[in-house]
Parts: sequence; C-alpha cells; structure tokens
Amino acid sequence: MSAQWQQLNPLSHSSFLLVDGAGVGHDILIDMGHRGASLDAVLRAHGSNIDRIAHLLVTHIHPDHLLAETAADMAAAGTTVYVGEEAWSLVGDRPGCGLLEASGRLQLLPPAGTGTIAGHSMTWATFPHGTPNTAFRIGDQLFSGDAPTSALLNTTDPVAANLFGIGGGSTRGLWINTAQRSRADIHANAEELGPRRVHNYLTNHGIAEDVVAAIGNPVLQGFFTELQFIVPHHLRRTPLVATARWIRTQLVAARDSYGFSFRIEFPGAEL
Repeated sequence: MSAQWQQLNPLSHSSFLLVDGAGVGHDILIDMGHRGASLDAVLRAHGSNIDRIAHLLVTHIHPDHLLAETAADMAAAGTTVYVGEEAWSLVGDRPGCGLLEASGRLQLLPPAGTGTIAGHSMTWATFPHGTPNTAFRIGDQLFSGDAPTSALLNTTDPVAANLFGIGGGSTRGLWINTAQRSRADIHANAEELGPRRVHNYLTNHGIAEDVVAAIGNPVLQGFFTELQFIVPHHLRRTPLVATARWIRTQLVAARDSYGFSFRIEFPGAEL
C-alpha cells in the first residue's frame, strides 16, 4: 500500500491505525472498534499502544467505534479526540463522555471542513447513519466509517465530491464500509435478519453493489483512475471470508470492465 495504515480487525470492524503518523512514536487512530482483547492489546499487536495515540478520530458514537471511557483515559494522557459536533450532541449521559468533554482534549468538528492533522491534510464530511457519521480523508486515504456508499459516492453532493477529491486533491486508498453484498441479498435473508436490521442495512450501511455502480459512473472515472486500492470493511454478511471473496470478485469484474487498475485488499485477512 502507498500508506502504512493498518486495519486493527480485518473484515469486521472499521478501526484504522497509522503508526508514527504524528511523528516517530506517535500514532493516529481512526475509531476504536475491536473484539476480544483490550484495545491496548490489539494496538500492541500492530506495533502501537494506547500511550502512543496522539490523535483519535471518531466517525460516530456507537460502541464499536467509540469506547468513551477508554477515550477519556487517553485524553487525560494527552490524546486529542476529534468527534463531529452533530454526533456529540447526541451522546447524552453515556459513561465516560463527561470525562472526555472535561479533559480539554475533545475537538468538535463542524459537519464538513478541511484542515490538517499532524502535518497531513484532512478533509471530512458528515453522512447519515442513524446517527451522524463523519468520513475522513487523511492525506490521500479516504475512510468512510459506516457511511452508506450511496451517500459517500454521491457525485451530485458537493460536500461528498470535495471529500473524495473531485476537482482537487487525490485519493489513493478507499477504505469503505461494505456491510452487505446487495439489496436482493438483504431481502433474501430478511427473516433471519429481522425488520430492524433489514432497515438498518438498507439505509445506514455500505452495500457492495453500490461500489460496483460507482465504478461505472462516468463522473467518477478520474477518481477510480487515480485510485490504487480499495479496502472493503465492516462486513456483516456471514461467513465473512466468503462475503469478502464475493465482494472481491464483483469489484474486480467491474474494475476490469472499465479498464481501471486499483487493487482490492483485505489487509490481515486470510483469504
């Protein structure tokens, strides 16, 4: 990859780490989703630890993206935590949020904007996900969080277009939520999923067929020409490995049919 971002939990969660991203010994973390061991243990397996995190960017306020009590401890130790102001307005009295706010290290972001973080350019935009979800472009890497693909890659939305670089800037890596394969697949499994999850996946998550459709969008030709790799993540259609292989097959077929050269990667996954 052109940047050394790592996915803490291959396939299943959107939590990404840039070792030394804020200078030697100081890292950048996007989201805190992890399973099993503590966050510190997961970070150590990737060459980091909680004490090294200089900047934590949170896409949205769900427990698999923000561990508020842990984030408050990190902020007390010097980590700057970035959260969209719309999302933060909805946290209520969740454990740890008051401590995080009182730390003085919480940076609330407007719905969209540009700036820098540790010397890297940063662009962000907010998309619906039940609660507001902030997607980030750090340098030339775009991280969707759980934003629906249809919203993230909506070429008629100037905020989205600015995020992924139409008309300026470039994106080399696209780390994109693909929780489900297709709408037909979601409907076919509606009884197993239940009405709440069906609605959630149809409206609030990425769907692989939307990425395929975006690859064929003429307005995005320049975007996909410059793109070097796509990392689908936050897969929810089990078994995850089979879903990853299905997604890769579909994206490769779309890529080849339009003459692009980007790779489809699942870093750290045994595929």
